[in-house]
Amino acid sequence: MPTMNARASNLSLPQYGYDLVVATTQDAVNATTKEFLSAFTGKEFVACYKFVDEGHQAEPLDYNEVKRAIGGTDPFTIRNGDNQNPKLKALDDLGFEFAFRAKMGLPPGLAPTAIPDVVVLDQGSATVTYQLFFAEFDILVLDERRRALFWTNLSQPSGAPWVFKFNVSLDMRTGGDTAFSKLPPGVQEKVKNLNPGSAFSVQQLYLDLNTAGLQSAPDIVGLDKSSTAYVALTRIFLNTYWRKLQEARGDVLLGYTVTPDKPNPRTPSLVPTDLTIEVSPNVDAEGHATKKYELYTLDYLVMSDNHVLPAPVPFNWNWVSESEEADFHGAMAIKKARFASYLNQVLSPSLNQICVVPHCTVSFPDLPPPKFKGIKFTASYSREGASQTYRIVSDGSSKVLTFSYENKSSDEGVSLPLWGKYSFNCSTQSEVFLENNVIRTSTLFNCHVFINAEGFTTEGNYARFKVDTSYLINVDSQGNLVVKLAEGSPKLDDQSETPDPNFILKLFSGGQITSDINKLKGFLSGIRNFLTGHDQSILNIINGSSAWVFPGAQTFVYKDIYFSDHQDLVTHITYVDPT
Repeated sequence: MPTMNARASNLSLPQYGYDLVVATTQDAVNATTKEFLSAFTGKEFVACYKFVDEGHQAEPLDYNEVKRAIGGTDPFTIRNGDNQNPKLKALDDLGFEFAFRAKMGLPPGLAPTAIPDVVVLDQGSATVTYQLFFAEFDILVLDERRRALFWTNLSQPSGAPWVFKFNVSLDMRTGGDTAFSKLPPGVQEKVKNLNPGSAFSVQQLYLDLNTAGLQSAPDIVGLDKSSTAYVALTRIFLNTYWRKLQEARGDVLLGYTVTPDKPNPRTPSLVPTDLTIEVSPNVDAEGHATKKYELYTLDYLVMSDNHVLPAPVPFNWNWVSESEEADFHGAMAIKKARFASYLNQVLSPSLNQICVVPHCTVSFPDLPPPKFKGIKFTASYSREGASQTYRIVSDGSSKVLTFSYENKSSDEGVSLPLWGKYSFNCSTQSEVFLENNVIRTSTLFNCHVFINAEGFTTEGNYARFKVDTSYLINVDSQGNLVVKLAEGSPKLDDQSETPDPNFILKLFSGGQITSDINKLKGFLSGIRNFLTGHDQSILNIINGSSAWVFPGAQTFVYKDIYFSDHQDLVTHITYVDPT
């Protein structure tokens, strides 16, 4: 049984592999687009056509020329059925056949909730239904029947917009024989909109004539579907309309660009280099697609660092469950390996501070009176100078990073009749876990010392410190990751041993062994202090200049953040208010 929301996100599966997924519901896309269109005033567009001859398509006719032919009158002011109007003769002499006038936007007098959805996710994973309607729409037709002229002037009725339905391909891959790959490079760039600040806005759902096919046109009362004017409406007019919009804007816009008053000035941690879009269905508890199209999601599949974009594959989980829909518009998920790589870069530079390089020697100096030869055990220590790094792991658990380090030193010597051996072994084990809304680090430092003098030994873990630290994660409205220490962190478990050198060892060392051991433990306690104080350094790094920043801050506000059951980093998103 699938998890019914984004907690099931597992972008590491081989059929996916996307670095980032942004998923927004059909309801969210439509509500946001309608909200924008409610305050949008579109530019009026007029197209006139003239009759050429039978069997040929109509040709464009200049609107101003039409008005001049009838004394400067706007032909759209001639009432429907005014067949005796003398201006019709002038239009007929000009060859006028039909005209269209339209203005994009929401029909007046209708609440956004009463208007048809702009996008319907009912055509599978690679196609959407795009429903085009206008704030205003008028059609003029001049017919000649039995040597008489008949004038038709139709207007879109109030409260019932004429809706044109299109099938629009979402595939933005440039390889192969896709329609998108045939678009000019400049158009491809505008459609994908990989700008890290404004990416993922509804504007990316562009209509292009190479990818959009008319599915159905509206029934217009008073206009015969077999008429030349109706055929022209579904072919000539729409093509001309899109072309004019492209000339005016450089693209054909389905939605809009949203820009908040205070956009995030910080560069996102993951910058898109390629993307495509697909539709994922809402699935039930058995994993079957439902008919709840309002919960279907439009998914932006994103790659970074010029990684190759895999083929779009619908997800077998819901990005938004039915119970969550009222709280946010969608979800954004970062593949585990991408965020783990970021943590690796943030956490690894401090590893050499807890990696100890030991040095030990055995010597035989003359001791103070009563003079006799003794054994001296000397140790020195330094921190590892070479850069250390975690290793990313994927073992099915919540662990994402692991690190192991070990360094040994050993020395022995003979100065008859004395013999001694000294060994010093330091190791560090550190692991990072991602669980719910917590980044948890667990680090174990151990130093084992062995001393042998004439067969008399002492040994033990002179320093054994285990520190567990939990960092609670959150996200602010601008997409900045915010981290704070969980209550009770860091938690230190000091398992160090304090062996007491026996009398013989003290004798052979002239009493120095106790001092040497105390110096050793003093140094190693610095490791403990570093481990327990390191949490603040990590906080400063993650919340500072190295902080993780989600992309799309000009498009979304963010809330709630957690790691999925498979350690993808997930945040809920809501479109920025377009007003």
